[in-house]
Amino acid sequence: MNLRVASRRVSIALLCVACASLRPSSIRADTVALWLFDEQAGVFPSSVLNDAGPNSHFLILGRGAEIGRGKFGNALRPIPPAPLAITTRGAGSDADSGGSAVTFGLRPPPAKPGRTQPPMTWENAHFAAVFTNGDSHLRRAPFANATDSKLNLGDRDWTIECWLRFAPAAQAEGVIFEIGAGPRGENDLLTRFSVLPQENAFALTFLSTAVVPAGVVAKRVEYPNPEGPPGGSATIQTATLVLGQGALPRETWVHVALVHVAGELRIFVDGKVRGAAAARISALPHGDEAYVSIGRDGRWGRPLAGEIDELRISDHAAYRAEFTPPASFARMHNGTRPTPVPVAGPPLLFGAGAPRPALVELGARRHLFLDAALVAKSENIAFSAHQARVAEPVVQGGGWISVVDAEREDIRLYANGPENGLAVFVSKDGVNFTAPDLGRGEFRGRKNIVVTDPASVGSEFIDGNGPADERWKIVTGLRQRGGIFVYTSADGFTWRRHEAAALPFWAGSAASIFYDDFFHYAQSGFIDERGAPVPGFSIDECVYANGDEIDYEVEWRARGGTRTKDVAVLAGKPVQLVARMRGASLYALQFTPR
Repeated sequence: MNLRVASRRVSIALLCVACASLRPSSIRADTVALWLFDEQAGVFPSSVLNDAGPNSHFLILGRGAEIGRGKFGNALRPIPPAPLAITTRGAGSDADSGGSAVTFGLRPPPAKPGRTQPPMTWENAHFAAVFTNGDSHLRRAPFANATDSKLNLGDRDWTIECWLRFAPAAQAEGVIFEIGAGPRGENDLLTRFSVLPQENAFALTFLSTAVVPAGVVAKRVEYPNPEGPPGGSATIQTATLVLGQGALPRETWVHVALVHVAGELRIFVDGKVRGAAAARISALPHGDEAYVSIGRDGRWGRPLAGEIDELRISDHAAYRAEFTPPASFARMHNGTRPTPVPVAGPPLLFGAGAPRPALVELGARRHLFLDAALVAKSENIAFSAHQARVAEPVVQGGGWISVVDAEREDIRLYANGPENGLAVFVSKDGVNFTAPDLGRGEFRGRKNIVVTDPASVGSEFIDGNGPADERWKIVTGLRQRGGIFVYTSADGFTWRRHEAAALPFWAGSAASIFYDDFFHYAQSGFIDERGAPVPGFSIDECVYANGDEIDYEVEWRARGGTRTKDVAVLAGKPVQLVARMRGASLYALQFTPR
């Protein structure tokens, strides 16, 4: 295929399915929440947006946002909600509706006395991303109470940081992060971090019990004192940090960090201090219907005109002086994950297209007599399976069980442990199993617990195409984290969870995984008129694509480890595009301007 390059980026539409090799990052202990927004583009409202931090403050995607391309991986993009047509059949008796007329938020419950906001249903659920202890009829999930967590910013040191890309016409205030004591939309008991593009500024609206400084506009509020009567009172204030040294850029990613340290707010843009203001901030009182909202406020207004990527809340002042903006907090995107190298298995001996030599090299592989492929002739032979029989128990316990043959090592049996953690038993013969002492102390009186998360409803297997430290894998649903996750291990005993959910929802019961070691991928590159590889853009320098993508941008790894998608240096030169695929489908290609 002869091509003349006239633009900067190559996009290919491909389909290839593989069991991905995933590596988690090391999350700082003082990270309160880390939303990567790396869920799949096109996921539907009600999907889970995972928290990669240690506390599982996962969010729910609403009708007022979508997942799109980000600075690293994907990002959250607030959008106008599309029209919604709902059809219901009867009152419903499912677990989430409790058998009432409210069926998964499709019908509104009665309004609570004294409320001004209508009860939330999917008809008016125009939020971008939220978790809440109110509106439990819409999504009943194990959400933490935001006001009882360190998301409830107060007078201690803390940091809010993220990557932002503003739309060209962004003017109105757009919310980045808001926490409210609730009920949602009924009071001003909230802390809100927002951007003011028209004013070239950022703002923090907060509760304060300090004396209002002269010239500061404030609103007095009263609220129940959690320590008892009399009621508490404070003022709602807004600190506006106008940026010096130029306007906020549009249509390009910028790193923004709001740092509170010793009673002062500092705003950093791309690592440079752009503004500061004194602020005496008080934590919000406990709220039974507390919420967190990203991308919009608690009434689903103030939508951010642009995208948010990798939003992190930290329980310390992460930056006190100017700094170089950080790379991705996800090892999936920060360059530390190695390029997978497919492992070639032995050639097929039988089957469509396989040669049928007179002499078959059996080697050391196992060959089951499931068919007559190895048999040239037989008479008076019947194929039959042994009848199942009750045998002696090999371990005490129940639940979801996986058995893995570790070949020269041992046979592993993974089963339920305390608090639905994952326990391992080992055997040399597949009949006599023992609980090993893993040498890292006890968990609820047991020394053979490999995962303390409630991860016992998944599948464990060995990935022959995974790198050495990811050879073992678990795919399991974690209800308290709202998704189906991948764990990786070098030895099947010490596991680590990948920071992003593989699927942004959880299974109703167990997650069954079928592993195929036939590695699927696609690569492409350029050769010149002589047929020689174009340096920097050869097929061997192309980064493997091994996902299910409709629009995938091709990337090359140059010497020194840098990566590029820009093929502008080839513009006007006759080249040939070559593709190399395994178990993949290529539908189309396109060169697009940056």
